[in-house]
Amino acid sequence: ISFASNYLRKDEKGEEKKKRDCLFDPHGRIMKVWEVVVVVVMVFTTFVTPFEVAFILVSPVGLLATNIVVDTIFIIDIAFSFFLPYYDRNTGLLVTNHRKIAYNYLTGWFILDFIPVIP
Repeated sequence: ISFASNYLRKDEKGEEKKKRDCLFDPHGRIMKVWEVVVVVVMVFTTFVTPFEVAFILVSPVGLLATNIVVDTIFIIDIAFSFFLPYYDRNTGLLVTNHRKIAYNYLTGWFILDFIPVIP
């Protein structure tokens, strides 16, 4: 598993250190694969949902199951975002502080990620 904690990096103060903070490496293999999964699910949703709303009165079991999997992937993506360091716009340094990551996500993309998973 590729976590950011496996790397020697500069923190917000510019000091190099190695931490065990259970964060995902934003450039690691896990996140690259995850981004592909999320894009595939978004493309599926973009094409299937309008068709489903317009033409299907009673959804078949397979489509319902697929929609549950899609919603689950979006919920997992929200959870991942709380453990994904980001680069500070002003300093260019990787922010690894959990509170700062959560605040940045909650004041940024969270609402746009959360609205689609509301039943």
